[in-house]
Amino acid sequence: MIRPWTAALLLALPRLASGQTLREVLHEFELPLGPGGPSGLDRRITSYSAENWADLFVIAFYAPVSDRSALPDTLRVSAFDRRTMTWSHTLLERRRTLAPEWDVGSVLDIQHSADRIFLETHTNPSAGTVIVLTRSLQPVAALDGWLLKLLPTGRVFYHRSMPHFVATHPAELWTWDPRSGRDSRVYPGEPYDSIRLRYIAATRAGYQRLGEPWFREHNHPMDAEHFGSSIRSRIRSDDSGTTVVFLMQFGEEGDPPARIPSLDVVVTCRGAGTDRVRCTEVELKTLQSRHPAWSTTRILDDLVAGLP
Repeated sequence: MIRPWTAALLLALPRLASGQTLREVLHEFELPLGPGGPSGLDRRITSYSAENWADLFVIAFYAPVSDRSALPDTLRVSAFDRRTMTWSHTLLERRRTLAPEWDVGSVLDIQHSADRIFLETHTNPSAGTVIVLTRSLQPVAALDGWLLKLLPTGRVFYHRSMPHFVATHPAELWTWDPRSGRDSRVYPGEPYDSIRLRYIAATRAGYQRLGEPWFREHNHPMDAEHFGSSIRSRIRSDDSGTTVVFLMQFGEEGDPPARIPSLDVVVTCRGAGTDRVRCTEVELKTLQSRHPAWSTTRILDDLVAGLP
């Protein structure tokens, strides 16, 4: 499953090709550019993202050293805290092997909580890195994927990156907690619910009907447990973020070997971010039969409203 970045990339194209200077970009935000502000205001920047909130302004960008198409090796970040009226700046190497480790590319989005800044970067069509910074721009974590939901507490839910050129793309939902620094998988997790077990069995039977020679010829792992899947809705949660609800699609477009029809499944996970996370699944059509006039959005919202 390829990450749904098409719209984001189209929005980012003018930023990639505009050739604006840092001063020109910052001018529209009416920021103080005197002592303490960013240096090199008249250099041209590329592949940048800027976000402006009532309490905070953040920009992340690259400063090309030539006309070459490759990104420079250093991502530059500047933040203006409107509460304290002060600037912070940092340089982030595109690849880092010390903890936290990361590999970053173009900046697609910036979000923030009360005390954390999240830089969402693109590395390939099915992978990314989210760099987590303090408001003073000290790196505290690097999340292997892209953001799906940010709670006011700073807890995030994110889609785990996937290898790009592989036979199947199984989606994984992960969460990161700023208080503990715990980074953990939410879904899928064992023990599997009965619906997932049935889909694995159907996929395995389809693989067996096709026969091993086909899989050897097409370099396919023939691993029914890791069938292709995708998260098909926004993540909904209770206030604490320990219980989440979302829509999954089992099956992957362009995956003919098993010839198993795709299946829409509503997933509820409790205990997210703990060792006791458990997920249950219900087929979407089952919930639709109970509420034939309801949209999928209303069905998911109703499940969250009924959480204890």
